[in-house]
Amino acid sequence: MLILGLGSCSNAFRDLPDKSSDQYYIDQARIFLNEFKFTEAIAKIMPVLESQPRNPEVVEIAILAHAGRAGLRVLDLILELGSDSGSVSFFKIFAQHFPNADDDDIADMQTAISILETYEPNEVVRSSELNMIAMFLYYGRIGVVLHRYAYEDNVLSPTFNQCSTTDLPDVDLTYIVQSIPKALNASSYISDADGVSSALSALTDLPEIQFFIGSEESVCPTNQAPCQSMRSLIGEGALNIGLGAGVAASCP
Repeated sequence: MLILGLGSCSNAFRDLPDKSSDQYYIDQARIFLNEFKFTEAIAKIMPVLESQPRNPEVVEIAILAHAGRAGLRVLDLILELGSDSGSVSFFKIFAQHFPNADDDDIADMQTAISILETYEPNEVVRSSELNMIAMFLYYGRIGVVLHRYAYEDNVLSPTFNQCSTTDLPDVDLTYIVQSIPKALNASSYISDADGVSSALSALTDLPEIQFFIGSEESVCPTNQAPCQSMRSLIGEGALNIGLGAGVAASCP
């Protein structure tokens, strides 16, 4: 092999990949990402993110690696929204997308969102592709939180009480309240996404969801109106939104 290398037009030593370069780590991270080896992808891409925080390719890989480890599969979720819309409530679709979700999965989703918002918090400035990712991150955060607290062995717990701060802590309720307006805002700046938009239009057009449009900075329990309204909405079933079976009842 050495002889062949020396006898060719290229230099065998020059063409070997530089395993200390950022590009090598980026390439390795993308390979791991495509193989659903998310922990390995994270290990490769995070050092690069520190040195190249404004590189959109690096940012996207870092986001998708953390969201993937949390359980988000965008294409699968699109199919689930299309096939189950109308028969299963939206919050159930989101929650059931994250089987066996735990605190680590919530943390991974938070990290993905933090990377996104550190890179560019303004959906008007973000690319259409990044807004598409953002929309699914925010809806995904709703799902991973609800599955973590409302499900046992991947089945909706009959004892789950959305009004209880033990069953659903305020810090995690805050994630849900803030996710709705951020997902809606991101979706407004996505181009060529008719299939995705139609799958979610039944949710986003509801006045009960539009109520939260200005709540992206709300913190529970300080902002009582959106926080209590969200707890009630999680428990309803008549609007095809929440996890419950009947109309929304106000939390005491």
